[in-house]
Amino acid sequence: MLQRLALAQLAQWKRRAARKPVLIDGARQVGKSWLVGRLFGPREFRKVHWLDFRAEPRLANLFVESLDPATIVANIEVERNERIDIERDLLFFDEVAECQGAVDSLKYFAERMPSAFVCASGSNIGLLRSFPVGQVEQFRPKSNRPFNFLVTCIHHSSVFVEFGVDVPARPERDQRKRPFWNGRGAPSRASCTSSVRTRRSACCR
Repeated sequence: MLQRLALAQLAQWKRRAARKPVLIDGARQVGKSWLVGRLFGPREFRKVHWLDFRAEPRLANLFVESLDPATIVANIEVERNERIDIERDLLFFDEVAECQGAVDSLKYFAERMPSAFVCASGSNIGLLRSFPVGQVEQFRPKSNRPFNFLVTCIHHSSVFVEFGVDVPARPERDQRKRPFWNGRGAPSRASCTSSVRTRRSACCR
């Protein structure tokens, strides 16, 4: 299942002695926050310090004074009135695209505090004013399929259910007007969108 693959990748990241912050980038409402804040975080860490910049815009003020990791951690401790153990806790910057300061701070966590466990999630990352290229690990679940991605994650009665789309390994010959493959070894955007909508409508009835 995609959930197990995602958790395995995150656990592998956690075991590294020195690590870059990990960024989970994807569309809204696909389970990124749930994966980190409710599944991976509580299983692997003493505590998850969850900052949701969309739900609490004022948290952006914690990154105004300085982008130094030590200062940011101290600011979060004061804001939340709780101690952060860098060696055993997870810092989770959710909806990080809503706070440019938090995005920029990922570079300094990578350089000055590589032992810290910092995870960020967001959407529309490519539209940001600046991005710490090479200083974060962008996370995507591994798959042995040509194209396999998470459409939606539903939590119901303590069961985490995933719906994915598996694209055939070969293109169909009769799809000439609307080619399934774009000629570069990947499905065309239009075909993927159509497939996703069909599967989502079927799953959500």
